[in-house]
Amino acid sequence: MVLINKYRNVGILVSGNLVKTKYIGVVQMSAGELTTTSMRREKFEEEEWREFEYPLEKAIMKFLEHSSGVSESTRRSLETLAGAL
Repeated sequence: MVLINKYRNVGILVSGNLVKTKYIGVVQMSAGELTTTSMRREKFEEEEWREFEYPLEKAIMKFLEHSSGVSESTRRSLETLAGAL
């Protein structure tokens, strides 16, 4: 699922469940190397993350091609997610 928050930051949900999970894993687009952030539900809700209407497959490809790189664990998570589509 592609996400966006109240600060207009875009991310991809890579782990967790938006309904029940205490921690939610999000890969957030940033200027530096992309990594996965494990975010407490309270912070996720405080930043008002919500679903963003953008094709997930296209978003994953854009993230994997990020000019500053992607951490190895984040790359594996994104590739696993892409393989499940």
